[in-house]
Amino acid sequence: MLAGTTLAALFGCAEVDDIMVDRPAIDVVESRCTTIELVGLRRADRLAVSEDGRIALAGSRIDADGFEAGRAFQLDPVVGTARVFDSARPHSVATWLGGLAYVDAGGQLRPVDPEPLDGRPITIPGGMPTNAIGKASDIYVHGDSIWVSTRARDALRPRAIVRLGADGGSTRVDAQYGTLGARLDDDWLDATPTVRSFVPGPDDRVYAVGRARAAAIEHAALRPGDRPREDLGFVSVARATRPPIGRNDIAFRALEHAITIWQQPDFWPMRIVLDQDERPTVFYITGHSGQRIAAGHPHMAQVSASGALVGPRRLPLPAFAEHGGVQAALPLADGGWLIGGSACRPGRSMCKGFVSRLDRDLQPLWTTFVVRERASAVVDLKRVDDRIYALGVSSPYCCEYDTFRNGGWLVEVMDDGSCPAAPTLRADGRWLR
Repeated sequence: MLAGTTLAALFGCAEVDDIMVDRPAIDVVESRCTTIELVGLRRADRLAVSEDGRIALAGSRIDADGFEAGRAFQLDPVVGTARVFDSARPHSVATWLGGLAYVDAGGQLRPVDPEPLDGRPITIPGGMPTNAIGKASDIYVHGDSIWVSTRARDALRPRAIVRLGADGGSTRVDAQYGTLGARLDDDWLDATPTVRSFVPGPDDRVYAVGRARAAAIEHAALRPGDRPREDLGFVSVARATRPPIGRNDIAFRALEHAITIWQQPDFWPMRIVLDQDERPTVFYITGHSGQRIAAGHPHMAQVSASGALVGPRRLPLPAFAEHGGVQAALPLADGGWLIGGSACRPGRSMCKGFVSRLDRDLQPLWTTFVVRERASAVVDLKRVDDRIYALGVSSPYCCEYDTFRNGGWLVEVMDDGSCPAAPTLRADGRWLR
């Protein structure tokens, strides 16, 4: 009799009020909102949102001949339109200038849409050492000034930061900030450093973080090919210096240049941003032992003008994670943060891209995930009114963005961590290519 009653109740044929019990509501601290795929995007780099809510995305694709080329998206959530623009060169930066979306193109910042008649390329002046903008994926625009990275003439990999200003219908180099990271201190040889991220500081300095492989000075007696090399993370701080008058003789030598170096397990930088008080703040991984970042935890610290880390603090990861990294961060007016990155189980057996809102004590208020594949990360964040847009990517090496080359996604989440009841990003094909 009991079995029959139970089956009847399950199939809706019996009175069930007397066996139902009240269960307490579950507080939602983790959510999974709709993920919008950016079809044909091999690598996603940067996300930019205009004042009126339009979205620009920079990245790369594979062309018909199998080479890496450029792809940029321009989305209008209000109207519901999406446009895709391809180019011969991959893109790594995106920004909005005068109501137009711009991406990097060789030695220029060029409008994504080539049709507007008032769209004028912003060109690195011809006197620069090369005609290629560097690959540090940061760009800053304040008034008529633009900070971008470029290659230096006397070094293969390092990037120099320049400040461009408007000069009639063209641009000029107003200042440069040394060859950031070009030369490590006297303890290291054969360095191949790259600047990963930078910010213009409030004191007319540029604060940059990067990575390098180098040999210790103790191996100087060995042939260069025989010297064992180590992975290093560094902070590089340079005061602005004006370029010399000679257009073809721009020297990237900072008058004041501080560089601080750590071995990879102690400091592996991911991103540097300005906090609520315009102080340079670096997000990095520490506590691991191998170059594949399989055990470290995310931390943050302010950076002093001497390159020192001030007040380092550990950042929380979702409960399931054993390790991970933070790729993107936005300061909030209440003293808290939005952070995005990758949270991983042991040995990167599974990684989820995530976005968390933290209070001023770095305690998580909510978390949402990029639910797409078993290995993903959030690499850029933007906040517009009550909505947050997260750019996600996928790769087997989820905590190391350098190796992400397997697609891109957008996730939209509300400011309280909930999924939007009326998404502006529509999963109806119009966002896809």
